Amino acid sequence: MVMNVPDKYDKAVAWLTKHPKHIENTWNRAFCLPSQLAEIADITKVQKLAHKRASCLFESCGFHQRSGCLTQVAHGSSRQSGTPKLTRAIRADKGNIPKNGGAIKVKDLPLFANWRRRIDKELAKAAQSRKTYHYSPIGDGA
Repeated sequence: MVMNVPDKYDKAVAWLTKHPKHIENTWNRAFCLPSQLAEIADITKVQKLAHKRASCLFESCGFHQRSGCLTQVAHGSSRQSGTPKLTRAIRADKGNIPKNGGAIKVKDLPLFANWRRRIDKELAKAAQSRKTYHYSPIGDGA
């Protein structure tokens, strides 16, 4: 019998399910680096822990500056995901994706986990296809 080992998204869902009052704060600070968290005067140890354990659910959906989180991409802001195909798929599911961090409930967390897994796969494929082109500043000697 094969047992599924919980991934980081399963662990994030479990942690936020036990600590639902930290969902919105974790969403708000998902783009912060740990060093930036240290500079936030009103942040508590539990909020830092929430960021460490659960912010992966709310990270950017792409590689570029215009990338946004799942909620930003879904609800038609100027934010996009890593690929046009992924952006279209996320926007097609916007009826299921909450509009912002304040609207995210415990029942929505598995949806975020599933989307993050799909986003990870799509971004890995996109990154791999970008590696197929190799630029060399050295000429071929011709």
